[in-house]
Amino acid sequence: MAITFSVEVEIYDCRLHVLSGVSDEDFELYIFQHFRQLIERTTSQGTCWTIFDDKGKEHYLIDLHGKMKKDGECINLIVHEALHVTFAIADRIKMPYSIDFDEPFCYLHGWLVQKIFEGVF
Repeated sequence: MAITFSVEVEIYDCRLHVLSGVSDEDFELYIFQHFRQLIERTTSQGTCWTIFDDKGKEHYLIDLHGKMKKDGECINLIVHEALHVTFAIADRIKMPYSIDFDEPFCYLHGWLVQKIFEGVF
């Protein structure tokens, strides 16, 4: 089953888009309808892109290939791709993160993982 959804990350003024199990044609259509751009889709199990809309707002797109199951491999994939987004947001807003200052980073990452998991399942 193909799933597409997006979540506003209001506190950091950006939006997360998630596509799961969509065809190549639906991928291209989604990208064009939302961003008026063309993106070359990869064959990786999961991919993350940073895209700017015509107003300069930052969007993060996660593309999850294949059928998602509630198993360890799927959770690994979601956590992995969400971590790319977490790093991108942290870098953009200059969020400090280190072993001594990690709570904001970890809360953001946990929130993103939760939203992706809830949307996919």
